[in-house]
Amino acid sequence: MKGFVLIGYRCTGKTTVGRILARRRDMPFADTDEIIEERTGKTVTQLVGEGGWPFFREKECEALEAVASQGPLVLATGGGIVESERNRKSLKLIGFVIWLTASLDEIERRMFADPGTSRGRPPLSGKDRRAEIEETLVRREQFYAATADLVVDTTDRSIVSIVEEILYET
Repeated sequence: MKGFVLIGYRCTGKTTVGRILARRRDMPFADTDEIIEERTGKTVTQLVGEGGWPFFREKECEALEAVASQGPLVLATGGGIVESERNRKSLKLIGFVIWLTASLDEIERRMFADPGTSRGRPPLSGKDRRAEIEETLVRREQFYAATADLVVDTTDRSIVSIVEEILYET
């Protein structure tokens, strides 16, 4: 039995959906950002501040290698994990890859509503939030699409309905 890997932009529901999906499938749950923070003792923001995004992307590769040997699990990933070809290949080996999407307005709304956004999600550029979201989505979309086995839109949907769709489609 293969596991499940959740990819997608920030605030599309990867961690929340992943935790519930793991319970429903009776599988362990892991989150790459949490793995990185546990292994380094530093937050994503601290790591990016110290070494930049390329340094953090290397830590993501290491986190994927750590979970790859654990057997079937549900894995929530950081939004940019697909930017590395090495990571995209690893994700496919770990499990069935589900791309969680949301509209630009929904992502922006969730970011403003989430107190952890400014604390735990460092800016990707010096642009305003909406411009940054648009630019990053355009850059990553090809990678999400090439990696995903299933696409699920989370806009205006309950977590339960999203999990039910994933279970039905897989």
